[in-house]
Amino acid sequence: MEGYQQLTQTLIDSFPSRKPILDKDSEFEMGNEIDRQWELVTERVRRDLLNNNQLRKVLLFFISIPLSERIPQQFLEAVSQYYGSASRLLQRYQQSLGLFAGLPAVPDEVINPDITYAPKFISPERRLQRMFDVYGRNPEDLPEALNKLRKSDVFLTGLSAAERELIARRYRFARDVKLLAFMAESVTHRDELQQIQTSVDVQFPSGIVIHGNPVLFARYPELSNPQAWKKRKMKKDRVFELTVDEKRFILKERKTARHVDTQKGGHREGNTSRQEFEIATLLRERALVEQDRAMLVWETPICSVDFPDGYSFVVFEYMEGLESMYDVQVSLEQSILQNFQQFRNEYENLNRILPTYARSEQGKIFLNDVARLSGIKDFLQLIFRWKKEGSLTYKDFSRVKARFLINLAHELSMRVFRDNNLENLDHDGWAYRVVCTPEVRLQLVGMDFEYIGSVTPEYAQESYETMIALDRPAILNEFKRDLKSSLQSRLASLWMYEQAGMTTINTEVLKKYGLR
Repeated sequence: MEGYQQLTQTLIDSFPSRKPILDKDSEFEMGNEIDRQWELVTERVRRDLLNNNQLRKVLLFFISIPLSERIPQQFLEAVSQYYGSASRLLQRYQQSLGLFAGLPAVPDEVINPDITYAPKFISPERRLQRMFDVYGRNPEDLPEALNKLRKSDVFLTGLSAAERELIARRYRFARDVKLLAFMAESVTHRDELQQIQTSVDVQFPSGIVIHGNPVLFARYPELSNPQAWKKRKMKKDRVFELTVDEKRFILKERKTARHVDTQKGGHREGNTSRQEFEIATLLRERALVEQDRAMLVWETPICSVDFPDGYSFVVFEYMEGLESMYDVQVSLEQSILQNFQQFRNEYENLNRILPTYARSEQGKIFLNDVARLSGIKDFLQLIFRWKKEGSLTYKDFSRVKARFLINLAHELSMRVFRDNNLENLDHDGWAYRVVCTPEVRLQLVGMDFEYIGSVTPEYAQESYETMIALDRPAILNEFKRDLKSSLQSRLASLWMYEQAGMTTINTEVLKKYGLR
């Protein structure tokens, strides 16, 4: 047994490999306590930088240096040296936050293409054990496999799970330091900051540039007071809720390979923060559209801030009452249910139309499809249920109308991109809001501008036709197959989509994708 272990260790030592900075066997553990200690230190610094000129000078150093894992340690060392109050805190946290910040940086070459999609680190011990298991029956092939492995760099690349968390957290801390540095310069050059209320661009001596909307900046004078920037709470990867005095804003950093919510397969460069600001402004000016009770609206950008090292962010107005697609179906349905008088005419008219519509050519084709998909027995039960109920219930109407408005809002977004010759390579940047005053409406809120870019009119039209050719059949099939819905509900859905012009499909596009 001892000889086997020595042989195994000799083999392990013969492979070129790296030791992860942190892995599951490391003694150091990263818990939430690290975040809490970091928040206490940075909050102490934030409160005191207004009246401490030496502290502001220390912070200004961090404006121009590139973001890295080393910044949190450099920051802690600097404020500890020149700022006694923080020094006492840091002495208390030395065995946790201090050790965390002082761990060596993970080599950049192994964080490829980014934190999330870098390969998983594999230890020589684990790979050897697997090889012994695989080649147990054919040991004569093992030497060749080991030699091939020895010539590879498989043990020199990849990240452990703990390293991924370490990198992401220290870069987040580094960005916190950047924000403190911005506050420090804003205090030092407060007159320049006030100019943003009358000028589109303001540049600080350090090279920081603020590009904004003077009208909106004047609406929120507290933004011109860096001391009022109390805290930022992470909502997702690059998105933070920023509290300024008692008002809330949204701060969005430019995404990099050192964020974790990146494009599938690896980070891809998107728009700069200034470009995000310009695109959001453009869409608010040109693309506020409405049809039926569905509205397409956009987040309101206030300013972008660019640092000389490339770090940047955009500040947006905060929007209350935003929901996910899954939540809004329920809340919109409830709002329709609770406002019968607003929908009474549409509901009663639909019930008058449905029997005739069922006998129309379009209705017959649809019902035949439902019968084919449901089976004769289930279809006959649907017919019996219709005869028994007599009409579409208002509860069913509310569910059908809510689902229709959600899909209509998304179709409006596709039309807007077509009409403005734009393309969006990230389809997740949407939220929803139900507005009940003065009447029930659904707002689809565009809130992600990092991968929106200009395209030719021809390409925009082709993209639009492709998307609706793929989306519309899926929507129609959804309520054909909806086992929970009555026949009246399914016909009502078809009627709504037909009236909105959302049932026509370009069959040539479907043929192109082999779907017809």
